[in-house]
Amino acid sequence: MTTAGNTATLDRRAGEDYAESAPAPAMPARTVVGVGLRAGVAAGAVMIAWEMTAAEIAREPTVVAGIGSSTWTPVTGIASFLLGVDALSASFAPGAIVLGLLVHFAMSAVLGVAGTAALVWVLGYRPGPVGAALCGFAYGLFLEVVVMNIVVTSIQDPDVVYRAAPEWTWWVAHGAYGIGLGLVGALMLQRRGEGGFSFQSTTA
Repeated sequence: MTTAGNTATLDRRAGEDYAESAPAPAMPARTVVGVGLRAGVAAGAVMIAWEMTAAEIAREPTVVAGIGSSTWTPVTGIASFLLGVDALSASFAPGAIVLGLLVHFAMSAVLGVAGTAALVWVLGYRPGPVGAALCGFAYGLFLEVVVMNIVVTSIQDPDVVYRAAPEWTWWVAHGAYGIGLGLVGALMLQRRGEGGFSFQSTTA
């Protein structure tokens, strides 16, 4: 009886040791995607709000003669990427504005997923706010250089989107997008990670 009791005790202790040493279940990749989509949309809202405000205050000439930057030129400029130069408008143009906002937030969401995956890869599934903000800022500047300065300006001629507001404002906008993405993404990841999840590249 004593031997059986000792065996049961050892088995229980072995089970406890295994539970403590066993790796936490992996955070599903779909969770990172969901966080990225939401954080990207939130950061995109900050970005476009800044861009529209800065364009209105600056009132600088755009690439189209007779049209100065305004609240609406950033979003109608985005729409011009699909509709052509004529879509750019300094006044309220509902169709172009709605299309521009849809394109902007769609891109913000997609790029938010990539940024969140990069954030997790660099800082882990529970990134701190400072590290997340710095990592996000670097990601935002990367988007400014690669997406805006190389991809968009090389495809669109003339540079309607980039010149829809003062060029320097896009640098600030993408930096703000990255910081917002990092902070919101970090907060959401920490909440999701409270259950003991750890990130893996494959779906759990």
